[in-house]
Amino acid sequence: MPQSSATSSDLPDEVLGCMGCGITTGLGMVFHVAKVQPGQSVAIVGLGHLGQWATQAARLAGADKIIAVDPIAYRRELAGTLGATHTVDPSQEDSVTAVQALTEGRGADVVLEAATLTSAVRDAVLMSRRAGTVVLSSVQSGTAEVSLPQVAIAVQSRAIISTQNGNVRMRSDIPRFARLIEEGKLTADPIVTTKYALDDINDALHASDEKRDLSGVIMPSLKKTEVLSRVDAVAA
Repeated sequence: MPQSSATSSDLPDEVLGCMGCGITTGLGMVFHVAKVQPGQSVAIVGLGHLGQWATQAARLAGADKIIAVDPIAYRRELAGTLGATHTVDPSQEDSVTAVQALTEGRGADVVLEAATLTSAVRDAVLMSRRAGTVVLSSVQSGTAEVSLPQVAIAVQSRAIISTQNGNVRMRSDIPRFARLIEEGKLTADPIVTTKYALDDINDALHASDEKRDLSGVIMPSLKKTEVLSRVDAVAA
């Protein structure tokens, strides 16, 4: 079993590279920002690399219901293997109504947004319960704006929090997160889908844009791109 210390780890480079965003934000938004507690209900909107790490973190935090929301089938299926107890396809049903139905009409205690679209931000707020917590982590564009019902944000006591890199403390959290992976409590195997040679950087960009990768990692030392976990289902 690989071992980590405060300054080093034997985890492969493609996993350690994900500490720059996906792992730190996905875990940090659960542990540090939302502070998910055992028995809570958690909805995760957007199941890219960040959402998959958040799903695992919510499981470790002891969430009772973990509701994974994404229109792409393979992402929902993967989330189910990583800890999600329920999945919702927003292309087939209203995600706000679905999450409310799964939480006895209350809404989720915690909603974690990692879906980019402004419509997903609005849904994340509306699928949270009164006095619930909503953590926002993505941006559609530098000029995008979000429209929210005033009652939901001014009267119903929700905490709406933004996060960058999960508010982590780098010196202590990165070794801690590495240990969780080393101990098998978290897994990167299905999330790091492709290792790209530097010459294939444009392919990496296209695969990400077309949602064929969860995490494609560019490794300058690599001579040939290696597909680790092929994704065949692409969003319509």
